[in-house]
Amino acid sequence: MGLILAYIDAGTGSIILQASLAGVFATAFFFRQLKSWFQLHCCHRKISNQSLSDN
Repeated sequence: MGLILAYIDAGTGSIILQASLAGVFATAFFFRQLKSWFQLHCCHRKISNQSLSDN
């Protein structure tokens, strides 16, 4: 078997790099938003349950 060399031109490489970075940042942003949503809803429920039991 011979050595196979592949060429990716600058435009295609740039698009691949941009798509990869956008995917990484979008995933990080999504999980950060998901975490804050869970914290807001779970902590809010715990606080309201505690205040009801205190009365």
